[in-house]
Amino acid sequence: MLDVKLLWQFDVRRNGASIAIPSRSAQSLLAYLILNAGTAYRREQLAGLIWPHATEENARSYLRHELWRLRKAIEAPARSKRAASFLLVDEITIEFDAHADYSLDTAVLQTAPESSVASNDLITALSAYSGELLPGFYDEWVARERERLQAIFEKKMGRLLEVLSEEQRWREILEWGERWVALGHAPEPAYRALMMAHSALGDRSKVAVVYQRCADSMRDQLGVEPSAQTRALFEQLSNGAAPFRATPPREDIRVPVETGQAAPPGERAVPAAPVAPPRSNVPIPLTTFIGREQEIEEIKQLLSTTRLLTLTGAAGVGKTRLAIKVGSDLHVTSQFQDGVPWAELAALTNPAFLPFAVGKVLDDCDVSGESLNETLVDCVASKQLLLVLDNCEHLVAACAELVENLLSGCPGLKILATSREPLGITGETVQQISPLCLPALQDTPRIQDLEECESVRLFVARARAVKSYFALTVENASAVAQICRRLDGLPLAIELAAARMNVLSAQEIAAHLDAPLNLLTGGSRNALPRHQTLRAAIDWSYNLLTEPEQMLLRRLSVVEGGFTLQMTEAVAGALHPHLLGGVQVLDLLMHLVAKSMVFMDHPNSQGETRYRILETVREFTREKLRETSEADTIFRWWNQSHPTEAHYRRDTVPN
Repeated sequence: MLDVKLLWQFDVRRNGASIAIPSRSAQSLLAYLILNAGTAYRREQLAGLIWPHATEENARSYLRHELWRLRKAIEAPARSKRAASFLLVDEITIEFDAHADYSLDTAVLQTAPESSVASNDLITALSAYSGELLPGFYDEWVARERERLQAIFEKKMGRLLEVLSEEQRWREILEWGERWVALGHAPEPAYRALMMAHSALGDRSKVAVVYQRCADSMRDQLGVEPSAQTRALFEQLSNGAAPFRATPPREDIRVPVETGQAAPPGERAVPAAPVAPPRSNVPIPLTTFIGREQEIEEIKQLLSTTRLLTLTGAAGVGKTRLAIKVGSDLHVTSQFQDGVPWAELAALTNPAFLPFAVGKVLDDCDVSGESLNETLVDCVASKQLLLVLDNCEHLVAACAELVENLLSGCPGLKILATSREPLGITGETVQQISPLCLPALQDTPRIQDLEECESVRLFVARARAVKSYFALTVENASAVAQICRRLDGLPLAIELAAARMNVLSAQEIAAHLDAPLNLLTGGSRNALPRHQTLRAAIDWSYNLLTEPEQMLLRRLSVVEGGFTLQMTEAVAGALHPHLLGGVQVLDLLMHLVAKSMVFMDHPNSQGETRYRILETVREFTREKLRETSEADTIFRWWNQSHPTEAHYRRDTVPN
């Protein structure tokens, strides 16, 4: 029995035991095949789908390799020639066997029809939906399927609440309505059902609370007021009317009526919402901001001279927190009279929805029309504001196009973007955000010196959040300094390490940093999934690379310390150089630098530019290298051909 879960997670189990499918490509391949079980796909079609940017020859080669790994993982060792197989494979096509013994959570979601009147059937189907499809996957086909399944969930959830309301099962409405709110994006039908349920249970105060939650959520997430239907229901329930038959025949009618203007026939007149003053939706951090005073002033100065400033840097370096600090400061000083709207793009997977995501954070911007790009320009053309676009790296092309259109048509607009790589358009100023400064390399560092170091200050502040009595002492000073140096001053890594102070001492944390990716987990539940572990943060960046870029980065993981272009070319050509797709090594290296996976150091005494990889990134990519068939050969080649270099050295090839 193969049990596959794709909603809110990727989890595969065979007969109850978890199965590890190590590569994202193999996971994507299995997900696509099982979602379309019973359909045979030609090999070239699958290769182009999973590796759209690779050459046809390379894509087919990748497909053969990942298919072999996938079959090895999911199919039980054959004890006879008639052993069951989940994949039907021949030289031309690949298919997931629809008659195999398997279960799939998305199939459960789609069991009951959307028009069903049986609440138990709807509950069974909806119980399978624990979140969006394949979070962290950015394939185009995933985005399309994710939207389709979310639409199915919302239609069935709306139908369930209708059925429960008709049956007057108010407490169950409270449970399922809150579940929809937690999983959806300001779903008005859920809020209306919750108000009706609280009213029926005699708790009128909670009706007002739910309505306020609805209004706040819609303003923050969609930039609109609740619909006329929702406001009318709230007024009805607030006046003590029974909640039955509260839903008017037309859904979500918005009829704002100016004073003295008659409402259209058959529609309720609702006073137009008052125009609010410019507001800021810049996130409010729950922890203190540490250091970076110089960078903050530099960014503010740059924003006075440029219209597009992009903050770039490695995963977890603190680009978002820095943008929050700058945006909040500029809003408080009213430097931008029309506000500082903040557009969070991390959860956005479909580039086509980018204009809508930006439009919903702008005041007085109707994003319901078809020509969204023109609408956005019209909304902003006469305003003076700073628009912040956070986490652009997975939508770089779409962001670049939108930003160029906005800046061309909106003279009073400035944009602050955060991204792992620049947007690459004319007029862009790029500010590389470096890790926090590191403590000096000393056997016995002075407490006073450490207290002036930004990375140490961050560790101490976050450690005190989980252990209030923590303080720098002579006994732990060396360990704290070692932690900050080993983690390259990376804020996310330091915060995750400090969170371990609830169960480990600083000395014990330092001793476990030989495997930091395994130690640095357990971030805030409120954080994005990729910020809850260091491995997830790096994996996000790694999966945005092209196959040749990933291959070069994996091979460079054998090098410890800095390296030159000449050394990079040697590593790249060590084994089957044609697998890099004929791309020039210098171009690949520059792409890795632009995408904040490799950093440039100052030239050495011979005038050669040196490059380096953060230690945590190197460990991650070394793991990726070990998963490939070329690992043994690369490690042996490097140890034999560069015995005097500072490199990753072991007596044997790593396991």
